[in-house]
Amino acid sequence: MRGYVSKKLVIEILFILPFAILPAFLEYYGGLVALILMPLSLLLRENIEGNYEIYNDKKLLFNFIIVYSILLMYVFFTAFGLYKSLGFNDEYVKNIIKIICLTLSLILLKISRVSIKNFKWNVCRSHILGTLTIALMYACITIFFDGFIFINRFNGDIVNYGFFILKTVILVAFFEEFLCRGILISALKGYQIAEWKANIMQALLFGILHCVKNI
Repeated sequence: MRGYVSKKLVIEILFILPFAILPAFLEYYGGLVALILMPLSLLLRENIEGNYEIYNDKKLLFNFIIVYSILLMYVFFTAFGLYKSLGFNDEYVKNIIKIICLTLSLILLKISRVSIKNFKWNVCRSHILGTLTIALMYACITIFFDGFIFINRFNGDIVNYGFFILKTVILVAFFEEFLCRGILISALKGYQIAEWKANIMQALLFGILHCVKNI
């Protein structure tokens, strides 16, 4: 157990704890799941510190600013209801913009001569197990409170539901992590910014993109 628990990890969890509890009181089940799984994360955690260096490249900051500016514009327009006033569907616009931004990100990497392999995203068995456990707990808690309302809104259309899952994995899970935890942190590291500072900066910028419900 000592190999998995460190003073630094305990401090990190104590810092995160209030942010896990607060959403639970606001009826956001993700916060409740995070709170329940906090002790479990101690057992699943694998010490990967020092196994690899975070990729750093100054020119990636330019790539990030271009893509982030487009997403920020969408957030601004959505917050003020501009799309609705023009008769557009927010969800449809969001998907189109994210597809454009993901494609643009890959094009800019190509122009910058940077390969996705450079980011060295190491995935181990405990990471996969932890992710699947969190997903299962989230599903169970949501079903306990809401039944199958989330799935039922697709009226039994398995194909439509499948596309929704695929879209979520690519345009949300992959793209957002790729942009903020890949491109941005690597760019900030290129300017010799400390990892904890870079992490706070990316978290704030990531949070801004989610300040409206539809992003």
